[in-house]
Amino acid sequence: MGVLDFESWRPIFRQNWGTLLPYRELSRTIEKNRHPSWKPSLREKEAKSRFESASRRFMEQTLELVRQMRPQGKWGYYAYPFCYNYTPKNMAPTCPVQVMKENN
Repeated sequence: MGVLDFESWRPIFRQNWGTLLPYRELSRTIEKNRHPSWKPSLREKEAKSRFESASRRFMEQTLELVRQMRPQGKWGYYAYPFCYNYTPKNMAPTCPVQVMKENN
């Protein structure tokens, strides 16, 4: 069994907050440089789309690689999908609807 652990970033654009906010900011900067004449709302949408598309490819290619390296292994991601629902005031056993949609 193998577990791929990633805690320095999250594959969902919106979920990169706090110390992970620079990933969103860099994505926005890239799109501003690529499309300086676009409205900010369009650049934001493109930043989100390109970030999440690249994230998905990275995660899928990582799984493909480890499966090639250890074909008999069982692989998964540590704490992903994550629900962000365990806080001292909220120990709910279910994910918020928005997070469930993002995790799909």
